[in-house]
Amino acid sequence: MPQPPTPIDDCPDKADCAFRNAHIPDFTYEFEVSPFNVFDALNRQLKGIHRIVALIMFRAPNSLRDPLSLRAWLVYISVPIRAQRVEGIQGGLYVEGRTRWLANTWNVSGDMPHLEWQSKAYVVDGFTLTMTNTGGAGTQHYLTPAATAEQFQAARSFNTRCVTSLVPCRCLADLAPHAFEYINRHPEVGSTIVTEGCSSAPSQ
Repeated sequence: MPQPPTPIDDCPDKADCAFRNAHIPDFTYEFEVSPFNVFDALNRQLKGIHRIVALIMFRAPNSLRDPLSLRAWLVYISVPIRAQRVEGIQGGLYVEGRTRWLANTWNVSGDMPHLEWQSKAYVVDGFTLTMTNTGGAGTQHYLTPAATAEQFQAARSFNTRCVTSLVPCRCLADLAPHAFEYINRHPEVGSTIVTEGCSSAPSQ
């Protein structure tokens, strides 16, 4: 479904708001994979084994579920369409970390979402998550086709051990080590992103 435009009067930067409103897609195709369907389970009447798994997922702390490989995660791909053309491609991973949810997402399009970023091909920003049981944090990578191969790799790569290992990842730097290595070498791509939970270097 299309997103409603933001009222111009509510925006501190009216030019930027008008720019973003002009790029709202007409509709979006979305594809999601989540092994335990945790995000939809709250809105469904589950029965049998599905209800048992849902109860375990929502009521048992992840420290008890990790040895059973019952860690919740979701991977998604989103393709916005405007004027019968593909506007870009978005994707990402949400996964339960050691103490909170972690996310690494990316967005490729012909234009940056904000006017102030129009001269850049790659920008990284942080955001806050409001998830079931705990909050969380994530990184959002914005790219245009002018981004380099190294920038695309930094944006889209993630540590698969955060999903498969019996020990969950601690922080965003654990989830996306290549991205944070790139940010440390090129701070001009975005503001400082706090990797709460990591007192040392990302785990290998």
